Amino acid sequence: LRNAGALETATTRPRRHVVTYSATWAPGEPEAYALPARCHKDTTALFDIHIGTRPEAGEIRVFIGLSEEGNQDIKPLEVRVNDKICAVSESVPPAPINPVVGTMAGYDIPLSVAKEGYNSVEVTSSSADPGQIVWVEIEVIPGK
Repeated sequence: LRNAGALETATTRPRRHVVTYSATWAPGEPEAYALPARCHKDTTALFDIHIGTRPEAGEIRVFIGLSEEGNQDIKPLEVRVNDKICAVSESVPPAPINPVVGTMAGYDIPLSVAKEGYNSVEVTSSSADPGQIVWVEIEVIPGK
């Protein structure tokens, strides 16, 4: 809470931009939700995530969580951010993570690929066995 009140302090600290589930809609509004999403050989899951200010230095990662309702193998996943393939990250996912996540994978986003504001995350799989994506987030860790 000490850092969230001003842009200058909020953007210099680690932050998480999590895609959440919508649970309510106004009467007459269409039920729009991004999660859960299916991912398999013939389907690409697309998420537009706003990260605010892009840091000049540091690390940015996207984390994808699969549920136990489907294929949990992360090896066939391919993750693109802003049309660029991201390498699998060795980083530990931040906590907390929703308990519906069965398997989690992180992917490094090169600083040069990240954009101010919205970033497009595409998840595809080479597997014909569909997986269910239940968690997507972009973690931003500004450097000094």
